[in-house]
Amino acid sequence: MQIAIITGASSGLGRQCTAYADRQGLDEIWLLARRRDRLEEVAAGLTTQARVIALDLTEEASWNELDELIQAARPDIACVIHAAGFGRIGPTADLTTQGQLAMIRIHCEASLALTKSVVPYMQRGARLVFISSVAAFLPIPYFNVYAAAKAFLLRYSRALRQELQPRGISVTAVCPYWVGDTEFVSAARQEGGSRYFPRLFLPSKSAAVMQEVWRDIEARRELSVPGWQAKLIRLASGLLPQRVMLWFCRLFA
Repeated sequence: MQIAIITGASSGLGRQCTAYADRQGLDEIWLLARRRDRLEEVAAGLTTQARVIALDLTEEASWNELDELIQAARPDIACVIHAAGFGRIGPTADLTTQGQLAMIRIHCEASLALTKSVVPYMQRGARLVFISSVAAFLPIPYFNVYAAAKAFLLRYSRALRQELQPRGISVTAVCPYWVGDTEFVSAARQEGGSRYFPRLFLPSKSAAVMQEVWRDIEARRELSVPGWQAKLIRLASGLLPQRVMLWFCRLFA
């Protein structure tokens, strides 16, 4: 049985990924997220058989449960897209410790746990995709834990790509800019961060982002930086001193 596993499949880019995975001729798509009702809605729109798995990937128990499901099914995993994640905007002192640690768990620790679970069941030609962020290229005041966690994910995926290359497994890190037509920004402001980054400068659209991302996934690129906004930030972060980039971040905050 050949399958794809998509985390964060109930909304945002994760949900967009399901439509592309649906065209790949797979036997089954495993949809993971916290909200079962939303996953069932996504599954109902697919032509490929879908398995709904309601798990909270900020919890270690969920990593173990997913690992047990994979071991029991012993599938041929053709593609894994780790799109689950969230951010919290605001001063570090104002954000809850629990919320900040949860960002690290889902972006960093869950990524490692997921990799350990799926790689033994991936064959030559399989794809492993991590949704990172353009925030990975620079430190961002009032968004610092999220940016730091995404920086870990970017570096982890690039190094992992080299490790898995002899086995013919590709690893792609995806680094989009703000995606304006998702719940991400409104959710990120839940803990009182509404006065920070009040205006999103030319946010991107999820459909356009995903179209470019999927081309990069199919081309097995190491890095996908969709949209001119993300490409500009990546270029600037490599050319300008960090103190200048920090000044720009403070300007927009």
